[in-house]
Amino acid sequence: MPDPLLWIDRLRLELPGRSGTPPAPLLRDVSLRLAGGEVLGLVGESGSGKSLTALALMGLLDAGARLRAERLDFDGQDLLRMPERRRAALRGRAMAMVFQDPMSSLNPAFSIGWQLDEALRLQRGGTRRERRAQAEDLLRQVGIADPRQRLRAWPHHLSGGMCQRVMIAMALAGRPRLLIADEPTTALDVTIQAQIVDLLLELQGRTGMGLLFISHDLALVGQCAATVVVLYAGEVVESGPTGQVLQRPRHPYTAALLAALPERCDGARRLRALPGMVPAAGIDLPGCRFAARCPRAREVCAHVPPLLGGDPGQPARCHFPLHGSAPDAAGAAAVPVVTGAPTGAARR
Repeated sequence: MPDPLLWIDRLRLELPGRSGTPPAPLLRDVSLRLAGGEVLGLVGESGSGKSLTALALMGLLDAGARLRAERLDFDGQDLLRMPERRRAALRGRAMAMVFQDPMSSLNPAFSIGWQLDEALRLQRGGTRRERRAQAEDLLRQVGIADPRQRLRAWPHHLSGGMCQRVMIAMALAGRPRLLIADEPTTALDVTIQAQIVDLLLELQGRTGMGLLFISHDLALVGQCAATVVVLYAGEVVESGPTGQVLQRPRHPYTAALLAALPERCDGARRLRALPGMVPAAGIDLPGCRFAARCPRAREVCAHVPPLLGGDPGQPARCHFPLHGSAPDAAGAAAVPVVTGAPTGAARR
């Protein structure tokens, strides 16, 4: 089989310690694959490492961060060994990112037209008149009516949903092969959320680009992604075909996320909240990082780190997974992350 568009294998991210203390681990062996024309969902609570994974891929980490991986490839190119100047040329062109808060992503000191023109000038070049026509066309593509008038507007003149559409238009300026949508609906109301998700899927289907959709909402990911990867405290705890993971989760954390969805509470007075919090970034626990919050935890969970294993089609990082036998904690081999199915399968 040909190499996927995006291939991340055992990605690790650390921040240097202070005063001789060991480095603080933020991401631990994160692996995923995404083929061109597919949608992959990356799910987890705040602090699970979703945005850090995206920033590491884009090369937008703070100075001092130590990044290692067995493989960090985009379109067959090794991003880790690529000169920074060449990698910077990929950003905005071959790979682009839409951030979660559109109101803070746009510069309030410049008009929409100026900011779109800057993106087009950097990614496509051309004359100012050509870029103006391209800017109007991009706004039409993202469903903004009267684009000529909107180009003269300032960010504070637009709603949050309109600003997010502008951000998507800017991301499309370079005609990317990979689009990373980092919680693009977080700051929007439910109706606008659905419109933005539909827009991203329509653009992805029309252009054939790969889409990495990052969210804390498993139900939302279930509507758009063929494959899902669940992160917890910087580790992949489960992955597999989205429908399969949603119907029969194997990791207790995935099951807890699903149980907290309002539509799964069946008239209960209170949502089934998951007690406790994600461990603070940089704390290296000896056993399973979910053990303190897990209703299935036993003594071994506090001392022996579980491996990502079990069902090859739906691996889980758990000593006592749901719907299956427990993997051998001492000697089980790690199972590679599953490559996603075509987007149409998820939408059917």
